[in-house]
Amino acid sequence: RPPNVATGLAPLILNIEPSVPSWEVWWTRNRLYYLPFRETIDRSNEITTEGAAASDKTTAVKIESNKKIIEALAECLNDTNPMTRLYAVMALAKFGDKQGLDLIKKTLSDKNDNVSNTALLSLGIMGKPESVNEIKEIIFAKGTPDLRRAYGALSLGYIKNETSREVLKEIFNPKHQMDKETKCSALLSLGNLYAVSPGGEDSSLVSFLDKIINDPKENISVRSYAALALGRTKSPAALPVLRKALTEKKTDLRASVAVAFGLIKSPEAKKDLIALVANDRDSNVKGLAAISLAQLGDTSSEKLFWDALKKGDFNLQGFGALALGLSGDEKSKEELREILVKKTKPLARGAAALALGFLKDKDSLDALIKIVETEDQVDPVAWPYAILALGLIGDQKAVPVLEKVFEKVQNRPDLAEAAYNNITVSLVLLGQRAQVLGILHQKLTEKSVPEKIKQRILHGLGYFGDKNSIDKLIEFYKNEKNINLRSYAVLALGFIIDRNQITPLYKITADNNPYVKLGVMDYILFSKPD
Repeated sequence: RPPNVATGLAPLILNIEPSVPSWEVWWTRNRLYYLPFRETIDRSNEITTEGAAASDKTTAVKIESNKKIIEALAECLNDTNPMTRLYAVMALAKFGDKQGLDLIKKTLSDKNDNVSNTALLSLGIMGKPESVNEIKEIIFAKGTPDLRRAYGALSLGYIKNETSREVLKEIFNPKHQMDKETKCSALLSLGNLYAVSPGGEDSSLVSFLDKIINDPKENISVRSYAALALGRTKSPAALPVLRKALTEKKTDLRASVAVAFGLIKSPEAKKDLIALVANDRDSNVKGLAAISLAQLGDTSSEKLFWDALKKGDFNLQGFGALALGLSGDEKSKEELREILVKKTKPLARGAAALALGFLKDKDSLDALIKIVETEDQVDPVAWPYAILALGLIGDQKAVPVLEKVFEKVQNRPDLAEAAYNNITVSLVLLGQRAQVLGILHQKLTEKSVPEKIKQRILHGLGYFGDKNSIDKLIEFYKNEKNINLRSYAVLALGFIIDRNQITPLYKITADNNPYVKLGVMDYILFSKPD
């Protein structure tokens, strides 16, 4: 197993354990979809073609900027700390500049398995069709470790051509006797590669997956990932296959079907999801079905969501609150506010705060502000979520409150770990990006700032940093002696230069059933604290 690593946004989940409320696990895996703070750096005019006119000063500067980033990451690949090398190779992939491809290929032979496997995944993220055969050779080579095969299968999911699809299907040829990890990874990739555009249709994968998902002799984890793959195709043709799987007694498969229905987003799945929320015996299945139903924008299921919140166990209460917020149900605001005030369901207060944030409920501002001002030690679950809700609601009344709390946590590592980045995210959502960046840039250079807070500062620079932040992070890496902080600086650099609105690793880690244990997933989650 990989070592523990903290996430950048609260809650602090180091491992997926039964004691962690299920809704927090779901939120941790999917939160970037719902937090609109990310801004990619405009690279539309950055020309890296050889032979650009030397007299074009603007182009020359931008070429130099790209060159500086590549050179810095190349230096990081020689760092003695494996985490620094891992973050550097992933940064190269997210940056997507063709100059980084050779560096990624060299890192395939890194002496540390985590780094070399990440390089294999990065090779796919670059999206070059010519890499397919190289990845294929690694997958099918005799003696390739199972975990590395799984990384290879995930890597192919980023290269959109028919060869990738055929290689992934070949993994299921019985003659290869592939392991569970590789099969599950291949299924995720197939689902991503066959995804249809809105209004489009491609059911060619459905029959292939039907044989897997409804094969009682197949490993249940593989069958569960086949269901997720069907959801990723977004094809309504998958619905009959998924319905057949609902008769399965294994909860892992039913939970994956619940997620898949939500991914397809077909109104035809509404009845199936209602039945799961109302009647399934497992709280995780009910909770994931509630989220899928809410994502359909179905406010008519309000009573089901309230039943989940009021009558469910601690796993289900948070899902019920989140579903009310995600469904856009305006009628639920008053009762969600009562949860915040009465504190009758402590484990659901954080989810209720988020739900009110999704609903942009300005009438909950006073209650949320009171939590933010007074409950940093009283309710460690509700406090960081109340902070985030203030940003989501978007009322300027929250700015001075958040600024005061931000000042408070600068020398409190215990509080900073729980909510530093939640505070910065909320302030940015409230239009304070320039102010937040100024503070982060300043604090990064102060030697008196504790290490744990500097980690959060570096995450913040990754989230909100501009082109000036790139130079500051490179300089910090070169001058900093603490190896952990050096690696965080490279991680932050990778966030800033990512050409994608959402990190490409979300194609793997988000929209999943988090209760089907998969070793490769643990490693990838470990490598992408967001």
